[in-house]
Amino acid sequence: MIRIAIFLFITFFIFSFASVMSILDRLFSGFRPVTLKLRNDLRQLQPELKSWAQDHLVKWSAEEMSLLSLSQHRQLKKTFSYKTFRGVFQSIYHEPLIVYLQKMYHPEEGVLLVRNSVHEFGYLIYQKDVEVFIDAEYFGKLDRNGRLWYNDRNVIAQIDRSDNALLGIMVNNKNAGSLINEAKKESRNPRAFSYVSTMDEVEEKVFLSLALYEMIRRAPAK
Repeated sequence: MIRIAIFLFITFFIFSFASVMSILDRLFSGFRPVTLKLRNDLRQLQPELKSWAQDHLVKWSAEEMSLLSLSQHRQLKKTFSYKTFRGVFQSIYHEPLIVYLQKMYHPEEGVLLVRNSVHEFGYLIYQKDVEVFIDAEYFGKLDRNGRLWYNDRNVIAQIDRSDNALLGIMVNNKNAGSLINEAKKESRNPRAFSYVSTMDEVEEKVFLSLALYEMIRRAPAK
């Protein structure tokens, strides 16, 4: 009888401990070392990129957005532990419109910071998803299927990740526009976007957060 009581007590303790650890893991998942490292890296990139953008980029507007092309200057630097990419996207008239810095530790772990003259887009890149920040405000997690989840139940935007020539982007359940698939482009220097609808400021920022990440994600590897 005593042995049975001891066995039940140990079993109860083990399951209780496992439950507590599971709850703590969910509560503090955002404070794991890898997350802290990536957030610190993102903060370190901000001053350099902001300064460069203010000095070199053409002022962003709806007209400039329509002129953005897939053309970019891209540099790669390698160290023993990570790769750093620096790129500038131009307009179809070769004016600098978008600048970005990307630091990758593994193929699916790193940080990305993107700017135009007005807004900043930050990305914490993990194996399963990407945390998206716009002007330092958290906007959700981008999953492998191109869906931007504001929380576990609400998808606020989505980008087509197929091999189609036009990659449709939905924002607030409406067709916001399409991104040209660089692998299927028919001209040397096409406009990046096609069939862009009228959007308010927040919708445009969300649209750009998906489009710019996809443009950089699909950039030819060096």
